[in-house]
Amino acid sequence: MATSPVTCRTLEEFYHIDGRTFEKQYKETLSGFREWDQLEHADEWVLIPENIGPGLAIDESALSNGELYTFVANRDARTRERSLVATVAGTKSEDVIAVLERIGEDERGNVEEVTLDLSDSMRKIVSWCFPKARRVIDRFHIQKLACEAVQELRIIHRWDAIQQANNEMEEAKLNGGRYEPFRYLSARAACCSSPLTNGPKGRNNALQSSLMNIPISKRHTVCVIPSG
Repeated sequence: MATSPVTCRTLEEFYHIDGRTFEKQYKETLSGFREWDQLEHADEWVLIPENIGPGLAIDESALSNGELYTFVANRDARTRERSLVATVAGTKSEDVIAVLERIGEDERGNVEEVTLDLSDSMRKIVSWCFPKARRVIDRFHIQKLACEAVQELRIIHRWDAIQQANNEMEEAKLNGGRYEPFRYLSARAACCSSPLTNGPKGRNNALQSSLMNIPISKRHTVCVIPSG
């Protein structure tokens, strides 16, 4: 059964203690923070090799003030206890590789699969540190590329429709005829102005229809990447 963390301020309400003082005492004495063997370099990198498993995930994230960190996690732990394998300040592949190489070669060789994004830096880290692992691209990045492509097509078709409407208007003026703006727009540009394809929700619906026949894993998409 999962339990929620209890803060020192919460204990203050129930046990009538000074939460601020207890928080300081816990950090300095009870938690063993000052005796932590990784305290000296914790602001640069943290490594917990015993949390490694056959399935890993690597990604970058900003903790505060836009400072990027690279995280390596055990995917099977699902962000719960014993999920963090390594944290490295920055996204330079050389820095991350230097930290991960502190893990034994045999343990790194047992990694079967690593989930990552499309960046060259992440690909280099995984191929160097986990040469036997299969590289898997998170489906979010594949869907993002597809959504951007669909949006680009919508913009192209919309401008084509507007240009065609302008040409028909000029032609009607020159010939002294009557211009019917919806004759062309209703046939070609309706898909661009339809509420079903406008806005983020509409684009997602259009994307789902476009990708209806493309097999994508619910968890991630496997990309066949040659080793080496």
